[in-house]
Amino acid sequence: MRILSILLLVLTLGSCQLFQRKPPEPLRFTVRTNLDHVELGEVEMQIDKRFPRSGLIKVVIKVSYYPEDDAVCLTYRSDFFTYQHFWDYEGRKLFVKSLETYRTDFASRNLHSNQRNTKSIYGVTEGFLTWQEFSFSLRHQANMNIEYGYFFRERYPYFSINQKQALYEDKIDRKNNTASQEVTMYFTIAQAQELVDLIDDAVLEIHSIPRIQRTPEINPDFY
Repeated sequence: MRILSILLLVLTLGSCQLFQRKPPEPLRFTVRTNLDHVELGEVEMQIDKRFPRSGLIKVVIKVSYYPEDDAVCLTYRSDFFTYQHFWDYEGRKLFVKSLETYRTDFASRNLHSNQRNTKSIYGVTEGFLTWQEFSFSLRHQANMNIEYGYFFRERYPYFSINQKQALYEDKIDRKNNTASQEVTMYFTIAQAQELVDLIDDAVLEIHSIPRIQRTPEINPDFY
């Protein structure tokens, strides 16, 4: 009888573990790109030339803000693709902090061209990316890692934002699965500071949506 009781206890504990719910995965940063957004301005940056020869090319970034998702968007074109590169609050804060560190390292000549992994030396965060080749083609979207650091190009130590590869997975047809290119954005201190000024908290606060909506006041005389 004692053995039977032990067996029942073991089976009961086993079944509890079998049906125990897995903890939900944390929500990933996404942006509803069909929502209204606010144009904040434009800044310039440099990216690598793919062809016909190596070097840098200057590109204009359109900066916008999606208040309902509290997301900043950097829109630019590279190699026939239009990219929408999104930062959440944590991504913006890391960008600002990284630029401050880079500025200090730049002033103290603490930047080294022979050091490995300088593109991620100031930190890594998760962002959200969309990419589209033509206006009538499918717009792909996925999360990607964003690296903040610096990199020497043409003997100049540019502040860099490295947009890692993003993988789009089609839930219906795997043939549509595709990956974005890895893109490194190069900024001078002045260019990066212009971007900081556009996405300053005080600027975004003007366009932000209150988390708690006020209820309309009731006029007692109406009743």
